[in-house]
Amino acid sequence: MPLSRPTARRARIVWSLCLPDDIGAQVSRICEDALDVLLIATNVAAVFNPATVISMHRLARTQIALGTYPATTGMSQMDCFLSSELTEPRTGAEHQYTEFLVLMSGVFNCFVYGPEPAAPAAVPSRERLMLGGTRRSTRRGPTSTRSRRSWRASWRGFRQACLRSIR
Repeated sequence: MPLSRPTARRARIVWSLCLPDDIGAQVSRICEDALDVLLIATNVAAVFNPATVISMHRLARTQIALGTYPATTGMSQMDCFLSSELTEPRTGAEHQYTEFLVLMSGVFNCFVYGPEPAAPAAVPSRERLMLGGTRRSTRRGPTSTRSRRSWRASWRGFRQACLRSIR
């Protein structure tokens, strides 16, 4: 999509290109333009796609990753990570990034992970799970004596079975 005339005048250069299919050729084509700044505005941290492979190269003097994913890219070629004060923790956020973290004020991004799940049709209950009655267990995991004995017996059987299989 071409830039508007006022924007193009301010930028002094309008960069519009069609990239070849081969990733190596794409990298070469982008490097030919000797860009000062490259803003990578797609997710290159959570998914592996052609944009991720291309982003692993030094394509411009300054490379900026847009906060489309709330985590560092981990790429040494990325110079800056552009995020929001509302997305990052108040203290120590800069230690979570390999890039220089630049925080913008206010709302910067919105993460939409798909449609909201529907409410469950059936709510679990003791009757539905066929547990019956109102009796409740007060044991909590392997800390009760009975559970520990059962666990030891199971472990002993497992070790004996392993030893028999080795012999």
